[in-house]
Amino acid sequence: MAFLHQTRNRLDKALRCLEEALKIRQLRLPDSEKVAVTHEKIGSLARAIGKAKKAQIAFEEALKIRKLIHGEQHEAVANVLQELGDLMDDLGEYESAMSFYIDALDIRRSRLGLDDIAVAETLYSMGYTLHNNDESERALVCFVEALSIRRYQLGDDSKEVGDTLNMMGFLKAKGGELDDALTLLWDALRIRKLQEDHIKVSETLKNIGNVHREKAELELAIECYEECLRIRRAQLGPDHEKVADGLIAMGNILNDMQRNGEAMQSYQEALKIRSLVFGEVRKPKIYIRQFPYFVYFIIRITY
Repeated sequence: MAFLHQTRNRLDKALRCLEEALKIRQLRLPDSEKVAVTHEKIGSLARAIGKAKKAQIAFEEALKIRKLIHGEQHEAVANVLQELGDLMDDLGEYESAMSFYIDALDIRRSRLGLDDIAVAETLYSMGYTLHNNDESERALVCFVEALSIRRYQLGDDSKEVGDTLNMMGFLKAKGGELDDALTLLWDALRIRKLQEDHIKVSETLKNIGNVHREKAELELAIECYEECLRIRRAQLGPDHEKVADGLIAMGNILNDMQRNGEAMQSYQEALKIRSLVFGEVRKPKIYIRQFPYFVYFIIRITY
């Protein structure tokens, strides 16, 4: 029943079904692998719907049972450590996330080998957390190693390789290595188009546009932003947050080109979408200011 609710995106109902199943299983075999699996599923669902505390409690229970059953160094233990790391990253607890990832990585390397795909998963997660914590050089080291494993295990055109290349390109651009960034991002774009992952294609197009903007190649940048917007509108509808994000990027580049009227129009369309998205609970305070030679756009979210 929980699986059926989950496939229909009724995650709250799926979570309640799992919690009922857990009560029954705990009565029969409180420290069994089935109970650990149920805790883990509850943790994953709770994380998906934003119930972080419930997710943490469930993962910690799964971890405790698996250590009791399998010992400290089992791959099933590493799986829960990985999920705890992902949760801590969601919460911005980057040091805690890294601690969980390091423990998971040690177990996975020991049990599965240095080139296992699960090792690459943890390395990618570590890179993402380090990036979130503004540790770009350490993040790149993790992404490079993850890329090597993913290419070896999955081939050059897998979606995981595309994801890794995209992140590496983003970090290279952040560090000012713009030509290297473009090489990585164009390869990521090729793979994502091959995989027909349209939303990820739009993300990479935006990243490429940002690099062209940094290089003052404004016509190339605007082409990327226009295609990014076209895809997002087609895939997500005209009033999605990601469309607003693309409109802000478009407004910025139009402002750079001193096309101030068009920039203002783009910003105002983004404002309209964000007002619809955030509603009254998270009402955006958005300021659009126009001066003789430029326009700039500020967004503040109030709670």
